[in-house]
Amino acid sequence: MQFREKLDFLMNVTKTTNKTIADYASLDASHISRLRRGQRSIPKSEKSLRLMAEYFAVNCNDDYMRKPILDILNAGHIPADESGLSEMIYDWLINDKTAEMRTMEGFLNVFSNMGMMKETLSGSPLVYEKLTADCELSVFYGVEGKRQAVIRFLTDVVSQSEPGMLYLYSDEDMEWITDSRVFRKKWSYLMNEAVTCGNKIIVIHTVSRNLDEMLSTISQWMPLYMTGMVEPYYYPKKRDGIFKRTLFIAPDIAAVTSNSIDPMIRCAANLFIKNKEMINSYKEEFDQYFNQCRPLMRFFTPNYEFAFLSALIELGKKPFNTIIKSETLSLITMPDIVAEKILRRSGAGNPISHINYLRMSPSSLSESLQHHSITEIIRLPDIMAVLQGRVKVAFSGMLRSEAFYQPDEYVKHLENIVYLLKTYDNYHVHLVKPAKEDKLEIFAKEDTGIFMTKTSNPPIAVSISEINMVSAFWDYLKNIIGEKAYIAPNNKPVIQKLRDYIKSLQKHRVTDAYANERVH
Repeated sequence: MQFREKLDFLMNVTKTTNKTIADYASLDASHISRLRRGQRSIPKSEKSLRLMAEYFAVNCNDDYMRKPILDILNAGHIPADESGLSEMIYDWLINDKTAEMRTMEGFLNVFSNMGMMKETLSGSPLVYEKLTADCELSVFYGVEGKRQAVIRFLTDVVSQSEPGMLYLYSDEDMEWITDSRVFRKKWSYLMNEAVTCGNKIIVIHTVSRNLDEMLSTISQWMPLYMTGMVEPYYYPKKRDGIFKRTLFIAPDIAAVTSNSIDPMIRCAANLFIKNKEMINSYKEEFDQYFNQCRPLMRFFTPNYEFAFLSALIELGKKPFNTIIKSETLSLITMPDIVAEKILRRSGAGNPISHINYLRMSPSSLSESLQHHSITEIIRLPDIMAVLQGRVKVAFSGMLRSEAFYQPDEYVKHLENIVYLLKTYDNYHVHLVKPAKEDKLEIFAKEDTGIFMTKTSNPPIAVSISEINMVSAFWDYLKNIIGEKAYIAPNNKPVIQKLRDYIKSLQKHRVTDAYANERVH
């Protein structure tokens, strides 16, 4: 539920008028009305929100009011005092798409700056003791015991003379990693050592965690993903989530396993196993589970441009609504004349020539727009960046040969976008204000998949098809546009802004040309 729906629900249950809650929260009644209709976003004033929550807590005084409020708050009982209920209502009110936006922005920031985070992998070397114990089965208890078992496991792995495979799965509470900075440093260092030694890793992630925890986990793994040595998977079906399991396996070397029911992890037994017969048995169990899993993410680097192109084209052909966010203009709207000039300039055989495979012909674009919407989120660059030829062609960084627009090419591409906006009811553009570059391109198909490309060095692309993550990305992009603007877009003001920008570009080009003539 969004804030407007939550506020409307509470006011209906408590039979509260706009004026009553407005007076209590020191707001205007018309403002409350706009909040309920979604015409205003959640108030920025914490004081007003807390007063709203306090009002509903005080006036939730009958059983027929309490029950629906308890149900929607997912609470078992009304707190002993009104302040406790007020706090619960306040937390519920503010926990809306704004929080999800912050979560997504944090994740995207980690991804776009990944090239600057090598220290996450390299770190300071840790001094660890090589284990020589021959004990085939050791038991460690609780969270600290799990950490000890995992350190022994990874230490055994990195001390091997030959690399192998690691198979990792855990759906237990991640506090055993996240709550100890010292352990997290050891874990990161040893995992990097394992990859550096040539070990490949298959990890099965748990996607039933909340969005914040899921994206936080993936962010921690991202530097390892970028090595190309880690393959992430997920189990696509629902589980009851009562019984938790950890299963780490290095065939013929060691295994760690544990079972728990929350919050039993704090006292659960963790088995560290050296017996090869037991290790093989757990490997068979892992394989049975793995056979029911799907890839969570696929990573692409410029060294594998054909795989990148194939995956992107495959997603592009899916007949679903599309949202594209990039720092430049999308390839699907690039006119033929612009594509031909860029291809001639790049030279025959240049990897940039594959740009044609990513473009949609006018006929296929027209056919797609007959049944599905395409919305582009565009940030118009500084005019001098266009005039100086510093605006990149979309996705060209992934093709080992970056391409840049010449000013006339950029103008023609913008003119084609204006033509599409005037011609097709299902094509829309949302202009965002100039801001700090986020170095990201996101290509999203509703309920289908996401393709995300980091344009900063080193460039890397990620495809995602897990439905919860796809939905989170889709909601994030829709929130940038705005619910109302997405559902009922108005192309006219966008067309006018693009025309004004084109005129400004052309004016500067004429001015620069005249200045050059004067100089010569």
